[in-house]
Amino acid sequence: ARHAALLSGAGRALVPVCGKARDLDFLAERGLQVMGIELAERAVADYFAERGQTPEVEQRGSFELHRHGAVTISLGDALAADEASLGTFDFLYDRAALIALPLPMRLAYARVMASLVCAGARGLLITLEHDEGSGPPFSVPRSEVDEAYSAAFEIRELESADVTEESGHIRDKGASRVFERAYELTRK
Repeated sequence: ARHAALLSGAGRALVPVCGKARDLDFLAERGLQVMGIELAERAVADYFAERGQTPEVEQRGSFELHRHGAVTISLGDALAADEASLGTFDFLYDRAALIALPLPMRLAYARVMASLVCAGARGLLITLEHDEGSGPPFSVPRSEVDEAYSAAFEIRELESADVTEESGHIRDKGASRVFERAYELTRK
């Protein structure tokens, strides 16, 4: 919500690895057509069931699209996403995808996301950085954000917050510090 100004002028938002996040509703309530991508069939079913909605279902390429109103969730692998199946987008919202992927998959994921957003499109990337080695959520420092996105996006750090106290699940694994960082991405 603090960075909702980034949505200005956007019409179609892409939310990879969306689960059943309320973020989809937040974006739709602001007038965007929202496309989530989710691998877990249960999460897709739960999203619509929790809202008392029965989505229309359409097969498109390797994706099964579940649509109700302004929200569509594409059941399938985000790394297999392509323009032919999902179209293109003018906003990218990544709150939990990059940090869910192990390092070897992050670069491929970033290339796929870049291929789905138009020149000039903006995005909001939220990462975690911590001193605990395993995940998910994985620690993604600024250097890895740059490595993954700088070829296709201008990157600007918007904020950094110490969330150590709220991150018990990461502290339980051994982390002594946890920072949440928000970045604005602008497609070159």
